[in-house]
Formats: sequence, C-alpha cells, structure tokens
Amino acid sequence: MHGLGYQQPIEYAGFLCEVIIINEINFTGMNEEMTATKESESRRQFLRTAGSTALFATLGIGFYGCGSDTVTADISGDDAAPGARFSTVNANTEGVTISSGSVVLDLSTDALQFLNTQGSAILITGANVLAVNVGGQNIRAFTSVCTHQGCSIQWTFGEGQFTCTCHGSRFDTGGAVTRGPATRNLAEYSVSRGENIVTITIG
Repeated sequence: MHGLGYQQPIEYAGFLCEVIIINEINFTGMNEEMTATKESESRRQFLRTAGSTALFATLGIGFYGCGSDTVTADISGDDAAPGARFSTVNANTEGVTISSGSVVLDLSTDALQFLNTQGSAILITGANVLAVNVGGQNIRAFTSVCTHQGCSIQWTFGEGQFTCTCHGSRFDTGGAVTRGPATRNLAEYSVSRGENIVTITIG
C-alpha cells in the first residue's frame, strides 16, 4: 500500500493551487495495467475537481444551481443591496418566457425573485439580453452582444459593471462603455413592468 498522499501545486486557469494528490491502493493479484489506468483516471478527475474548487475559493465566488438551467454568483459593490446576485438564465428557467419580439420575466418565481434586489442582474441566453435592477422597481435591459467583436454569452457582473470576458470590455448599468476595447455603448431595450411581470421588448 502506498502512503495516504502528498501535496503538489498545480496551475489551473492561471492560478497556482495547492492540492492533495491521493494515491490509489494497489491490491496484490490485480491486473497492474488496469490498476494504473484507473489510478491515472482517478487522479485526473481529482485534480479537475480540486482545481476548480480552489479557483472558485480564491476568487471568492459563490455559485448556486450549477447543475440546472441557472448559474448564479453573489455580487457586491456600492450600488448593490445585500443579497444581490448575477445569474445566467434561459428559456428553460422558471419564470422566463422568450418569444420572437419579447422576453417576459416573472419575478415572483424562486429562480428570478432576486432580481427585485437593487444591483442584481441577469444574462438571458437565447435572447441575447442583459437586465439589471438599478433601484426599486426600475429594471433596465440591453443587448448582450458586445459591441467589440460580438461575443454574447461570456459576461460577468459586479461593482455595477458588466464585463465581457471575451476581451475585457466593460459597460455600466446604463450600457455605456467604461473600458475598452469596445468603443460603442450597448443598445438598450424598452422595459415595462406590472407588479412582478417584467416585459423586455427586443423585436
């Protein structure tokens, strides 16, 4: 039997992470080639999992619902109220209805009620829409097609800034460019609201 394990640094997405490499137990009489193959696969899977966990811990990002239709991260900033979040949603998400000319959001649903919180924002894939609560009942919406080179789904949000992670362009909650390489603002969509129903006109 090998020792329990040893520490080894790995590089994951540009971050140096310290992980524990766990040795597999080799039992006498088992096929050595099969054991080596399983050990290699197990170690690779462990490194991927441990590396991802270490990366997210380093960045201080909390994720929720990663296995379904939404990916949500807590956010902070001067403009964000406690509980503010940024979430990626789509047509399969509860409370999201996408048609050819509009997107309708039901903010009474569990999946979307956080958007009632100032500083919360969402990316609606399938409709290429970014929406943000800029205070109270006021929701603003913009195209998620970056004006630099057209990336549409690689977005983060925090400190009151939308960031296109394709090339690092940033836009404020009014859609205005705050950092290049983009030079043009995001196109804004008309938004209407009645109680918990938000309608974004995109057509």
